[in-house]
Amino acid sequence: MEFASTKISAFSLDDTALRKKLLEHHKDGDSFFDNESLLNSVECIINHDSKDKVDLNCKCSEGDSYKTSLEILQLLANYTWEAKIVIILASFVVEYGHYCIFAKLDKSDQLTKLVALLKQIPDYSGDVFESRKSSFEAIMGVLRVSIKVTRLIAKFRSFKTKYMTNEAQVMIDAWNQIPIAVYWMTRVVVACASQYSVIVGKTTEIKSSYTETWSITKLEQQMNAIHTSFETQFDACNIHIEEKKRIRYVEKLKVMLRQNTTHMGNQSVLQTILKRSKDKESHLVLCGPDSEGGKKVEVEVLKGKTVLLLISDPRGRLVHKDAFSMMWTWGNAAYLFSETREQEQWKILKDWSLEFMVQQTTPQMSKWVEENKYICLFGGDDYDWIQSFVKEATTVASEAKIELHMVYIYKKNTREDHMTQITKTLSTTSVEIWEKSTSINFWKRIECLLYSKVHQGVKQSDRHPFLLEAMDMLALVCEVFWFLLSKVVVIKTGWLPLISLVYWCAIVIC
Repeated sequence: MEFASTKISAFSLDDTALRKKLLEHHKDGDSFFDNESLLNSVECIINHDSKDKVDLNCKCSEGDSYKTSLEILQLLANYTWEAKIVIILASFVVEYGHYCIFAKLDKSDQLTKLVALLKQIPDYSGDVFESRKSSFEAIMGVLRVSIKVTRLIAKFRSFKTKYMTNEAQVMIDAWNQIPIAVYWMTRVVVACASQYSVIVGKTTEIKSSYTETWSITKLEQQMNAIHTSFETQFDACNIHIEEKKRIRYVEKLKVMLRQNTTHMGNQSVLQTILKRSKDKESHLVLCGPDSEGGKKVEVEVLKGKTVLLLISDPRGRLVHKDAFSMMWTWGNAAYLFSETREQEQWKILKDWSLEFMVQQTTPQMSKWVEENKYICLFGGDDYDWIQSFVKEATTVASEAKIELHMVYIYKKNTREDHMTQITKTLSTTSVEIWEKSTSINFWKRIECLLYSKVHQGVKQSDRHPFLLEAMDMLALVCEVFWFLLSKVVVIKTGWLPLISLVYWCAIVIC
């Protein structure tokens, strides 16, 4: 197809007529390949300073860069816009790259001279090379900008469709600019190839070196303008995506706040809030009593270590020496995290109960507690015992005509292979298996219950019932198998299991 020679006097990314002409010979998305790798190769050759390629070389000197550019783009009609320009750039550096590399090699080296002779590369050295230096630099400059623009075009395709659709106005604006940008980059390559042909003697066309360099310099200015425009558009797309994320995040919080009114519901809301900033830099400010300022450290350094949290009032006075254990024990009820508040909470708790034990675990557990269900917590490493226990407990509950909810709890240091085996063992049962993090938090809270009583001055010799209960619970972690069974009632001296199930366990043990 022949194109009418049209002289474009002014640069614009909003050229409707030109965009229409370009889209007539474009089928977006029919052909894909690794643009990034090829573009990296092009950039590497430039910075070391097939058919499409042949057509490019032949048409570069025809004089009508508009017509030549459209014909080149027509050859690449089945490729995406970024693929078109990557192929065009690659075709150019296949020829130009040879000279670019040889121009920087040692001209006195005999092997370099022989290879240059075989490649028919002119020996521009000394004053001759210096006279051509401005032309080389102009070509390099405009190609580097073209590569930057190409990378930005490729980035538009990488936006997640979850937050960005092609119907979004910011994307419509971007896609409308891309064909024009690709056209001008093609014009850049055509102009560079024409200049290159004169430099290396592939054409006898005589043109003023100053005029050619000035033309490429003008194209570089236009490419810089395109690059700036795309950067602005790219920022607008990112702002659009962040706004979409913010709206979805707020809507999610609204739903969660309407659905969750319990203490566990508050935790799920807080987890959602904290998760939003998990990719951001996290740090704590650590202050000592003798330090003039705080030391900022990454949160990661505290993992696996015992943490001591000191709480002070607005006047800087210490109100609790270990508020960390208090927070784990009482949750939101611990506020203002003072020792006086901790004592008040222990006075409110009259007896050790399942309800107190399973606070801050899972929403499902909180629901069972509120509904006064029969609950069985168990754990261990003996898979045969676990299977037998679950089977017998289910039978007993069925005969007693009660609804029994069973929960398996991992140890704090459970291995991955054990977790896999437990999941397999209990896969055919109705047992709920807590996640490893939930299990760890359960045992951690028991530890904090113990620490909280110790901080109050309670000693083991005092045989305080809460202290003994916490110690007995922590001792279960070392058992091969253990279970705790109770309806949500206050228990004076420990757990009140179903007599039939205890009898069964006693027989098995004996």
